[in-house]
Amino acid sequence: MVKIPTYNQQTRAKAPISRSRPMIANSGADKVYAEMANLADTYSEIALEVKKKNQKIADERKKIEIQDRYIKETKPIFDQYSTSTDVKNGATNYANDVKGVSNNIYEEIKTEYPALSEYFNTWSAENSRSNYVSIDNKILSNNRKQGEQDLIDKENLLTNQWLGFYFEGNSVGIMQVEDQLYGNNEKSIKGTFDLRNELGLDLGTITKEQYNDNLQNNILLLSATKLIDENINRFNKNYDMGLYNTLDPAKLIALKARADSKIATGNNRGKTDLKDNAKIIKQEIKELLDITKGDQFPDTVKLDDVSVRALAIHEALIQFPGEVGLRKELLSLQ
Repeated sequence: MVKIPTYNQQTRAKAPISRSRPMIANSGADKVYAEMANLADTYSEIALEVKKKNQKIADERKKIEIQDRYIKETKPIFDQYSTSTDVKNGATNYANDVKGVSNNIYEEIKTEYPALSEYFNTWSAENSRSNYVSIDNKILSNNRKQGEQDLIDKENLLTNQWLGFYFEGNSVGIMQVEDQLYGNNEKSIKGTFDLRNELGLDLGTITKEQYNDNLQNNILLLSATKLIDENINRFNKNYDMGLYNTLDPAKLIALKARADSKIATGNNRGKTDLKDNAKIIKQEIKELLDITKGDQFPDTVKLDDVSVRALAIHEALIQFPGEVGLRKELLSLQ
């Protein structure tokens, strides 16, 4: 049998062979990962910024919303007190009313919008303070206007009372009214000029004496106008005495023209009435004279009555230029 040769080999541990392996950095992977990480961070920042901006927009919208609501709810209150004349309590009552509106809104938003609610509290308080001053000024102005109107009404009332007492011949009533109009220091009575000063009304440079002179001239003008309409003879007497000489010359001329026109109108109307009566009396005289033609005697009573009336009409008619009256008819009655 053939022997096959065998070999004995001793196995020894050997260190692994080190082979060069391509690194990620060398392949660009690290750079890609880094860029991706940076991009993710950038997106996060953008998202956060967008969120902040959106929240800011939302807050701004809410702020505008509550401010608009506050203005709408407080405007009627402002309008109400803008016409007030309550100097003592008006502005304070306004502040209290708008504070109630502010408190209601604040309570509604303070939980969900804490920061905004604090902002609103400050903003509404500033708005209220600003409007408080405006309301206070308006009330003072309204009070002056109302006071001025009250004084105008008082002067008109006293003027009418004076006219009434004047035409009644009530001298005591006239004195009492004049004390109220012009004032009386001895009786500690303030006139309307003094009351205007107390209200702080603008009287310009006019003095109390000038103001009272104006009041007196206004009364004279009104009384003169009333006299022209109701008692022209009394007006003419006052005019001739110079009672109206303190009036403005233009007004005095206008009064005289009105009086002359009144007289002329009255004369024309009186002349027309006299002529109408003259026609009637002429017819009566004719009828009486016709009776005598028939050898009859007229009624003496009637004759005397006709004669008296004819003479009165005749004397009135001849006062007008160019009028001959009833001269012929009166002669026929003799």
